[in-house]
Amino acid sequence: MIYKAENINCDFYSDLLFETAYNNMSSERQQKADRFVHTADKRLCVFSDMLLRDMLETHFGLKNPVFSANSKGKPILLNSYLHFNISHSKNFVACAIDTKPVGIDIQSYNEMNPLRIMEKICTEEESEFIKTGADGTETLKRFYMVWSAKEAYLKYTGEGLSGGLQQISVANKKGMKEKLGENIYLLCIAEKDYSLSVVTENPVSN
Repeated sequence: MIYKAENINCDFYSDLLFETAYNNMSSERQQKADRFVHTADKRLCVFSDMLLRDMLETHFGLKNPVFSANSKGKPILLNSYLHFNISHSKNFVACAIDTKPVGIDIQSYNEMNPLRIMEKICTEEESEFIKTGADGTETLKRFYMVWSAKEAYLKYTGEGLSGGLQQISVANKKGMKEKLGENIYLLCIAEKDYSLSVVTENPVSN
């Protein structure tokens, strides 16, 4: 598995580059980009697609990928053994490519109060792990680690948010889990500005 996260300031990219990247997208991806209300979100969607195409060509020699979606609506590559998933949040985009199903999620930090919504998305053990953070910053970071891991799992299964964030437990009292099932692995990375999680059937490492 390979994964990559990038900090993208859309203001630095020309309208021509954006239009070129948009025109290179599949019709399904264009429709998804068009559903975003805010221009910044639409641009991030387009540039995450550009990141995916660059990774496919650079690491796998795949220059003209053909995309579709499976029965659950999860984007897939046609006529390829590769699986992929992409995510974006604020000015961050992330992509993962693997030989087995994969889900990736990136969550940029903001000043929200995690204690207000933990009961809606977290299990009891996850909530305890979050609350035992040494300070407010650590508590917030732990919350986003849990959140990104849950979303990555639901993107791995193809269920999306409709699958329910409480259906999977990604942390216990000791910390984030490394396995979510017999052959389901979790990689969770907490950086200064975001948390990134990847779920796959292949063992993972930083």
